Amino acid sequence: MKKFVISIISLVLFFSNILLVNEVKADETKVKNYKFERDITIDGVIGSNSTFFEVNKNWDIEEVLLHLNFSKSQILNGDVSSLTVLINNVPIKSIKLNAKTDYKNTLEVLVPKDYIIQGYNEIKIKSYKTISDKICQDDSNTGNWMVIHKESYTSIRYTQKNMGNSISEYPYPYSEVEDKLNLDTTMVVPDNMTRGESTAVFNLASEFGKTTKNDNLKLNVKLYSEMKNWSEDNIIYVGKPENTAEEILNILSTKEQTLLSSNCIIKQVDSPYNKNKKMMVIIGSNEEDLIKASNLLVENKLSNQVLSSSVIVNKNTNVKTNEQQELNLSHLTLKDLGYSDFLLEGAFNQQALFDVKIPKGKILDYGSKIVLNLRYSDNLDFEKSLVTVSINDVVVGSKKLDRSHSNNDKLELKIPKDIDNKDYYQVKLAFNLSIKNQNCITRESNNPWAYVLNSSYLELSTKDKESLSFESYPYPFVKDDEFNDLTVIMPDYSGSQAMTWMSRLGVNLGASINSYKGNINVIRGKEFNDKYKDTNIIVFGVPLNNSIIQMLNDNLNIKFNKSYSTFLSNDKISFIDGYGKDISAIQLIKSPYNNQKNILVISSINEKNLYLGMDYLLNKSKVNDLKGDTITIDEYGEVEDLSYNLKVNKEVKVSNNDISISKTTKAFLIISFITIIVVAVLSMLYIKKYKRR
Repeated sequence: MKKFVISIISLVLFFSNILLVNEVKADETKVKNYKFERDITIDGVIGSNSTFFEVNKNWDIEEVLLHLNFSKSQILNGDVSSLTVLINNVPIKSIKLNAKTDYKNTLEVLVPKDYIIQGYNEIKIKSYKTISDKICQDDSNTGNWMVIHKESYTSIRYTQKNMGNSISEYPYPYSEVEDKLNLDTTMVVPDNMTRGESTAVFNLASEFGKTTKNDNLKLNVKLYSEMKNWSEDNIIYVGKPENTAEEILNILSTKEQTLLSSNCIIKQVDSPYNKNKKMMVIIGSNEEDLIKASNLLVENKLSNQVLSSSVIVNKNTNVKTNEQQELNLSHLTLKDLGYSDFLLEGAFNQQALFDVKIPKGKILDYGSKIVLNLRYSDNLDFEKSLVTVSINDVVVGSKKLDRSHSNNDKLELKIPKDIDNKDYYQVKLAFNLSIKNQNCITRESNNPWAYVLNSSYLELSTKDKESLSFESYPYPFVKDDEFNDLTVIMPDYSGSQAMTWMSRLGVNLGASINSYKGNINVIRGKEFNDKYKDTNIIVFGVPLNNSIIQMLNDNLNIKFNKSYSTFLSNDKISFIDGYGKDISAIQLIKSPYNNQKNILVISSINEKNLYLGMDYLLNKSKVNDLKGDTITIDEYGEVEDLSYNLKVNKEVKVSNNDISISKTTKAFLIISFITIIVVAVLSMLYIKKYKRR
C-alpha cells in the first residue's frame, strides 16, 4: 500500500511539473500580427500581390500562419482556377477556387519555418482565374476578379531569444509589442517625481513610438508606491538616488552607488522579480544627466556601442551624434525612401507602388514634379505600350514607351495642385507592356519587362501650413520630423494615470519623429515659469489640479465659468441641462505668451471625464478624421468639432474681395474715361463742322 501511495504521489508531481513547464512556456510565447490594412483587387487571368512581415533578430520563431480572407467572382471556372501562396518566392500552398460561397472565403496556411529569414519576408498570393475556355477574352473580362480583404493577416508566434544584459540590445526587449498593442514593459518613477525623471520617461516612450512606428501602443508608467506586480513585465526605473528605495539602489554595486553624487548610471540586469524578464535602472543626482542618459539610449548609434551591462553618464558625456541626414524634399530619390530598383515582368498591365511621407504641417506648393528613370525590353509593341503615373489615385500623366530610349528613358511630370494635400502620398506606376501579334498571354512569362531605377526622384516644393487645425496634428508640436521646442505640462499632482497618459503622448508623438534634435521638457503645472513661455505647450488636466489651465482660461475657445464647475456656451456651441459638466474638450490655441507658438489644452471639469479627451487624442484613427481646432467629447462618444481660428482666413477673404471690387471699379472707370474722351472728341468735331457752315 505504501508503495502504491508513493507511486501516485510521484505521478502527480511528474504531471504537475509538466503542466508548470508548459504554463511557463506559454507565458513566454508572444504573438505579432501583420495586417494587410486595405482590400486588394486582382483582375485578369494571371495576377499576384505581395505583402511583407518582419522577423526580429531576437525572435525564436514557433509558428507563422497566414490568415487569408478573400472573395472571388461567382462565375469563375473553379475546376481550373487556382490560388497559390509563396514565401520568399517558394510555393507552399495551392488550392482550387471552386468554393461555392459568394463572399469572403477563408484560408489558413502554415508557413514552413525553414523558408523564413531574419528581417523582411515576402508572402506572395498568385492567382490563375478563367471563366471559359477563351482565355484571351477572359483576361479583359470585368467578371474575372478576386479581392483579398484587409482583414487578412500574417500571425507570428515566437519566444524571445535568451539575451544577455548588454545595453547594445536596447530598445529590446522593452519595445516588444504584446497582443492588443500592449508593450511588455512597465516604467517606474519615484512618488515625488521631478522634471528630469518625467522628461527622461517621455524620451524613452517616444523612442518606442519611433521604433515601432505605431502611435497607439499602450505603455504603463507607475509611481513606486502604486507598483503592485513587479514580476509581470520588463521594468525600466528612472529616478534620483534620494528618491529611490533601497531595494532598487541595491541593483547597483557598492562602487556604483558611491558614484551617484556626480554621475548618472544606466544598468541592465535580469529582473530580480522574474528571471525571464529584464530590468533597467537609470539613477542619477543631476536632472540634466537623467535626461542625457535617456538621450544616450534613444540615440541607437550610441547605445549600440555599449557592449557592457552598465554605463556612466555625466556632464562630460557627449550624446550628440553626427546629425542624421534629413530627407531632401527638393531631390527625394526612391533610394532615400528605402526602395530598391523595381523589376516588373510579364505582358500587359503591371504595377509598382511606392509611398512618400512628408513631415506633418507641410503642404505641396507649385513647382513639384516627379522624374522616373526607366529601362524596358525592346520586343514591345511600342504603338501600344505606355506607362501612366498616378498619385493618391489622381492621374499625373502618361508616356508612350520608345524603342530608341529602351535602355535609358526618363519621364518627367509636373505634380498638379489638385493632389490632396496630405503628409502621405502613394505613387502608382502602371505599365501596359504589349507584344506585337499577341493579344493575350496564357502563361506567365519573363518577357517583356520594365525596370524602374531607385535613382528616380521627386522634387517636392513645400510650404508650412498656416492654419492651426487638427488636420495637421501633431504639427506644430512636431515639425520637420522632430519635437518642435515642446513643453508638456502635467497636473500639479501626478499619479500613475497622469504618468501613463504622458508616456502614451510620448509614444504618439514619437511615431512621427526621425530625430531627437528638438528640445523637450515635461513638468507639472506648479513648475511652470517664464522660461517655458517661449515654447509650444501641451497641457492636460482639470482646472483644480492644473493651475496652467486656470491661467489660460481667458484664451480658450470654450471657456470655464468662474468657479470652474462647467464649460460655458458661446456663439458656436451651447450647453444646456448641465451638459457642459460632463464633457472633455481638446483645444488648439495661439499662445498668449508668444504669438509664434501654440498651445494644445486637453481638459474637463472632473478627472473622471478627462480620459474622454486623452483617449480620443491618443487614437490616431479618430484624430485623423478631425477638422477644426476644437473638439468636445461626451461620455456617449458624441463628438463635436469646431473652428475658432478663422480670423486670419476671414481677413484674407475680405481683403481678396476688396481687391476684386477695386479691380472691377478700376476697369469701369477706365472704360468710362475712354468713352467720355471719345464723346468729347466727336462733339468737338461736330461743333467745328457746323461752325464752318
